[in-house]
Amino acid sequence: MPIATVEDLAPGAEVEVRTHYQASWARGFEVASVEGDRVRVRRRSDGSLLPTAVDRSDVRRRAATNESPWMRELRDIASTRVA
Repeated sequence: MPIATVEDLAPGAEVEVRTHYQASWARGFEVASVEGDRVRVRRRSDGSLLPTAVDRSDVRRRAATNESPWMRELRDIASTRVA
């Protein structure tokens, strides 16, 4: 589920970023700042900022360590369906 709350977007929050190459979620990022509907993210491995801010819908909270990536993806798909 994409991030929706202000608490989830607090600087330093661990997040995953949607890749446009494979439409998958990449781990290892944190929120650097929020600029309207865009989020600046930083790689946790080396502290580098990504060159451009990403859309808020392309950022989500980091998955729990005991949650399967497949289950997370299925839950995300189900949450976007219109009832």
